[in-house]
Amino acid sequence: METVESLLKNFHNEIGAEKLRCLLEHFSGSKSVKEMFSHLWNFELAHKFITPTLTSSKKSHEEAINLQKEADEYFKNGKFSEALHYYTLCIMHAPHPCATHEDSESHTQKLDGEYSVLSSGYAKRSAALFQLGCIEHCLRDIRLASSHGFIDNLGDLENRREQCISLQNKNINKFCGGFVTSNCLSQRATHETSLELPRVEEPHLKFPALSNCLRVEYTPDKGRHLIAERDIHPGEVLGVERSPCSSLDLDNLSSHCSTCLVKSLAPIPCPDCTMMVFCSEDCRIKALSSDHWLECRLLPSLASLGMHPVLTMSIKVLQHYSCEQLKTITHEILGDTKNSCYDIADLSENGTSASRLLKLFDHLVSNKEHRPGGDLYIKCFLSFILIKLFEQSKRFFVNSFVKPVTPTLDDLLFTGELVFCNFMKISCNGFKLLEIKCCDGEMEKVDIGSGVFPTLCLLNHSCHPNCEPYIFGNTQVIRASRPISRGTEVTIGYIRGFYVKSKEKRQKSLLDVYQFTCDCEACEENWPTYQELPRALQFKCIECHSQISDGTSMCRYCYLDYSERDHEPSKQLLIDEWLSNARQVRFAYEKSQQTATKMMLEKRTTEEDFSDICEALNLMEKYVPFPCRPHWDVHDAFDLYFHLQREQIMSE
Repeated sequence: METVESLLKNFHNEIGAEKLRCLLEHFSGSKSVKEMFSHLWNFELAHKFITPTLTSSKKSHEEAINLQKEADEYFKNGKFSEALHYYTLCIMHAPHPCATHEDSESHTQKLDGEYSVLSSGYAKRSAALFQLGCIEHCLRDIRLASSHGFIDNLGDLENRREQCISLQNKNINKFCGGFVTSNCLSQRATHETSLELPRVEEPHLKFPALSNCLRVEYTPDKGRHLIAERDIHPGEVLGVERSPCSSLDLDNLSSHCSTCLVKSLAPIPCPDCTMMVFCSEDCRIKALSSDHWLECRLLPSLASLGMHPVLTMSIKVLQHYSCEQLKTITHEILGDTKNSCYDIADLSENGTSASRLLKLFDHLVSNKEHRPGGDLYIKCFLSFILIKLFEQSKRFFVNSFVKPVTPTLDDLLFTGELVFCNFMKISCNGFKLLEIKCCDGEMEKVDIGSGVFPTLCLLNHSCHPNCEPYIFGNTQVIRASRPISRGTEVTIGYIRGFYVKSKEKRQKSLLDVYQFTCDCEACEENWPTYQELPRALQFKCIECHSQISDGTSMCRYCYLDYSERDHEPSKQLLIDEWLSNARQVRFAYEKSQQTATKMMLEKRTTEEDFSDICEALNLMEKYVPFPCRPHWDVHDAFDLYFHLQREQIMSE
């Protein structure tokens, strides 16, 4: 099978060690993006050995029938969730009347005047949805089955529809955890619901995705970063931004909407390919009329080559306009990234036009100067492959009538430079899109894809961050995860924090991906991981704020003994107050853990739960030193609260 690794290995073997060494000499941070890409493109042997084959994932009537038979077996045996999954696969593989690919079977099916396997797939999936109690989706599938010409057992379909309406009137509609059960997220965000998407209460005038309690600063060592203008409380929303450029990991393409990135119980397919699905007809129309046109043609090849999903984001940045239009748009804005603060007041999260998107991307850092030559070479190599696929697709280099044209050398070099540049920017500015899974009393975060959030990229990294990101489809919400004092830098974790990863592993990950060495408190003091920390609560000394020893109740630095009772009156008063506070901290900590257990079992949250967790966070911030295992336990409860709240919002 042709993969990136096999192409790279074959290329290196064919050109030999000496030519490879000479080639690599042209890749360094001191070279411009244009110089590096042009050198590889003008290297004649590259075209001979780095030309991938454009593959397709065309619909198949036979494959759809086989998948439907497998689903039928599961349905007969009462395994409705499994049946639902295979009926969805059947619908994805079935020829579709709106297909546009030249190699699709849909044309033949249309001549025959039927799409029986597609219509029966919807009809049978509606039966599985009915058994699972998902009434709204069942009704939609019944409508889709009818609209695609379903004629078998029409009486059963109509009876099911009437039963659904009856149950709907009685307000009976089960929720199948973690899935969108009604309209897509982008639609629901504009309607009143019992729980709404979080929003910034008082937006920043210059940076509307941020709260006005933050200010943007620039220093040579930190670059652009955010500072708290006032004291910030745990749970406060500090930023909300919709990604103008996001993509799903390959494993999630068949379960999540490729437009709004929400998990969908009964998705509808792309008419052309068998890889992507959508949560609603609105999301599908939006994709087909914009970014999916080119992506649909390229994605099967990218998947078979094993290319990283960030490359699909590179495609999304370019595919709104033709090559000639992009040249005009990028004439002034393409170039080295600026280091100063930038004004994005006219680039709100709702703006998705190519000009705005490209201007916005121009202000993202690429860290080109800090990247090793080998990293630059590999990214240029991948960009080369993508341009070769662009050529073969006949969907990027087109005229004003969307007809394929032969690109000039200037077209190819321009596009390659743009892809290479954006690839670097996405790789060091992208956020992982996460979902939470609660299973057997354990909470696990899983990656579903990646997205770029240009305003929220202003947040710097810390291995002990004071904010947490929460993903709602392709919208990211930043919340304060502990008290933040005025004048403190506001940070998030680009990778898993010190509780999970050792300093050595964290530093390597950050250097490999983001090209910097972290100097946060956790790294400077080499804090131990969660498993290496003592289980007992630690407390700060009232005299020197250092850690008090568990065994002796004595401060390790000033030797103040908290177990003695014969101190001078003023100091004894302080110690008595400290002992009272220590009891409050222990009580608040234990209550927060009981709350976390309750939330995990009930899979829902209340305002009282948040109050319990916040009390523990505030007391521990004041009296308990970092690092400390119970600190992380309370943070976990905080994280669980907002992830469960997210699930409640997403299921509305």
